[in-house]
Amino acid sequence: MALINCKDCGNEISDSAGACPKCGAPVPRTIGEGETQCPHCMNIVDENATTCPGCRAIKGYMYDRRYGVGGKFAVITWAIIVPLALTIPFPIIGIITVPFALFAVYRLVTGPRWYQIQ
Repeated sequence: MALINCKDCGNEISDSAGACPKCGAPVPRTIGEGETQCPHCMNIVDENATTCPGCRAIKGYMYDRRYGVGGKFAVITWAIIVPLALTIPFPIIGIITVPFALFAVYRLVTGPRWYQIQ
């Protein structure tokens, strides 16, 4: 157990503490192999986890407030294939849908993100 400085207030705290007792800032923890850190609550979770056990944040590729967080299949289907398929019979729709499809491809390439659902 070592003492570290809080990144927000500079107070000396234990590295095993969950948060700074003075200001309440979360303490970053050492991330091991096969683990990742939730950016919302700083809990260390398994690399393949889709839900954070601490704050219930959800890991996915895109978020829509009506449908929630979408995985790879949902993003490929609803943000790439369906809009581009609609451009064949209705070419004017392509002007609107192609930028969204490119954004979906970008999200698939960069990987999943954590979304805090309130």
